[in-house]
Amino acid sequence: MQPNWIWRKEMADAIADQVVKLPFTSPFTNSTQPSSVLSKKIADMAPGDLNNVFFTTGGSTAVDTALRTMQYFNNRRGQPEKKIIIAREKGYHGSTYLAHSVTGKERDKSHFDFATNLVHFLPDVNPYIRPDG
Repeated sequence: MQPNWIWRKEMADAIADQVVKLPFTSPFTNSTQPSSVLSKKIADMAPGDLNNVFFTTGGSTAVDTALRTMQYFNNRRGQPEKKIIIAREKGYHGSTYLAHSVTGKERDKSHFDFATNLVHFLPDVNPYIRPDG
């Protein structure tokens, strides 16, 4: 029987090859050839005029970036007061500060700081635990 590392050599080689092609860049200021090629493929498959692609490191940073983009957009439109985010009680949106702030899970709120002035929570839609009325 071969050691486990032999089974993973092909994957390790592919990862090493990508490291050479994908140096760190900020998605706000730079791009790389592989990410540009992948962006084009994704944009071509997207329906209608959905042709902008923005890469993040994960779900939390995707939510955070979407919320920050909305705030930036409204600032640029001259509507800086348009910052309120509507979220659901018991919803989970991530672990970054802003994504966590719009998370409605009580267990996640008990010991962490979060922004309280940016979000309005709608009641949970679970019919078994919804409030009266």
